[in-house]
Amino acid sequence: MDTIGERIKYLRRKQGLSLQELADIIGKSKGNISGYENNKYEPSAQTILALAKYFKISTDWILSGEIFIQQEKEDHTRVLKSELEKNTFQMFSELEERDKEDIFEFIKIKHKKSMKKGNATKSSNSNTTSPDTKNDSGIA
Repeated sequence: MDTIGERIKYLRRKQGLSLQELADIIGKSKGNISGYENNKYEPSAQTILALAKYFKISTDWILSGEIFIQQEKEDHTRVLKSELEKNTFQMFSELEERDKEDIFEFIKIKHKKSMKKGNATKSSNSNTTSPDTKNDSGIA
């Protein structure tokens, strides 16, 4: 998804909303929504905020397709660059809290194992594994 319009269309369709339903939700016309989705014009900041609030997604993702996260240790913002990072973060954010906790526990185990082997990297972009690549535990 390269454009704001494509991302808006993706969000709308994912929720099973018609153009009119989304327009009613955020207080715009059906024509406005269609114009955004077809990249005829870009939504205002107010519209982007309304979309982000309704879909529970960051304005950063709507605007750029990238997910920005705050890193506590380094106190700066890092951009998730790889498609694997973006997709993983997006899917994770949509899970229920209990499922997030389960996945986090699994990640902690994998991270600890990786640190013991000396395989940890400072940049998550340098050693990203394809989702269909099997690791030594047989889990993709």
